[in-house]
Amino acid sequence: SLAGLMPYADANEVVMSMASEVLPVVKDVPVLAGVCGTDPFRDMGRFLKQVQEAGFCGVQNFPTVGLIDGVFRQNLEETGMGFGLEVEMIRKAAAMGLLTTPYAFDAEQAAAMAAA
Repeated sequence: SLAGLMPYADANEVVMSMASEVLPVVKDVPVLAGVCGTDPFRDMGRFLKQVQEAGFCGVQNFPTVGLIDGVFRQNLEETGMGFGLEVEMIRKAAAMGLLTTPYAFDAEQAAAMAAA
């Protein structure tokens, strides 16, 4: 939902709270966690371990700064909260054996995510 892009709540906390509702009832399909890889308040390695321990089989980079453009996006990139953090989160998740199905918005981002 686009609400994930707004400052209504901690997106990473919301996905973890939803785990207790979703994971016990979904048995036959993989369940992915939408992870805000730009979250400045999370140790991403530790958080991904929590995601895995909760029972998620993979992650996506959502909410994603890739949906943002213009001056606001430029400011996010310049302040260290850019798409590169999402690529790094996907790299860490893949190294842990989690399924990764990242969003990418151009050929350069797609190549970075594929390399991750």
